[in-house]
Amino acid sequence: MHREIKKNLATGTAGPLPEEIVGETAKHQGTTVTINDGICAMVLTTNAECLQLALRNLHENAVQHTRDGRILWSAGSCAISVEDEGPGIPSDELDKLGNRFFRGRLRSPVGSGLGLAIVNLAAAKIGARVTISNRQDRSGTRSELTFLA
Repeated sequence: MHREIKKNLATGTAGPLPEEIVGETAKHQGTTVTINDGICAMVLTTNAECLQLALRNLHENAVQHTRDGRILWSAGSCAISVEDEGPGIPSDELDKLGNRFFRGRLRSPVGSGLGLAIVNLAAAKIGARVTISNRQDRSGTRSELTFLA
């Protein structure tokens, strides 16, 4: 059932949505997660389940590829990004991301290659676009969910 709600990211079911996702996801001992304050000030009118599914999968990908590094959640005027300090993605594989079952050369030992395909489907349902790129300032990946409406 499609349930559209006005979602303030500061008030998820058990607390702020980003904090809820981060708190429920196991991470490597040397990894730290930072959630910038601006992200919880966002208010979205969208399907809450699809939003949570997309953000959870982006965060889980960052966790799988970051050991002894930092994951940063931040927000722009109409976007949420999750950045990691993992190895990044080989440039010849960037255009294959989101294809079902694609895992790439630098894949983690867990996963089926469906996470980003699910993110793309969830994003389409909530009128958002997913952009995944290598970070310019250091090794790692930047995943961004941009709301189009």
